[in-house]
Amino acid sequence: MILRILRAQIFHELKEEFEKGPALMSVKLVLSQRGCVSCQVTKPLHKTSNTYAMISLWENKQSLQAFVGDDFETASIPAGMNRYISSCTVEHYISTEPLRPQGQN
Repeated sequence: MILRILRAQIFHELKEEFEKGPALMSVKLVLSQRGCVSCQVTKPLHKTSNTYAMISLWENKQSLQAFVGDDFETASIPAGMNRYISSCTVEHYISTEPLRPQGQN
């Protein structure tokens, strides 16, 4: 599986608006894609930070490429989101089986 971490700098004055609409719509769009196992948007722990992250887990590289395109390793601001996002970065990792405390599934 492929773990994709997209970090985005949100314009400070649009943080609240971003959290209420576009962030949730983005998760719904990603979750509707074939091969997407999970997706979530995180918000900053500290109110002074403008960095948000979208973390998605994909069955394989092919399913991720089918959604994002062949240039999936290059960060780009998604269409319609440039109003909220000033810059973004993306990283990909091969996901391993999660480790859990003994006695938990």
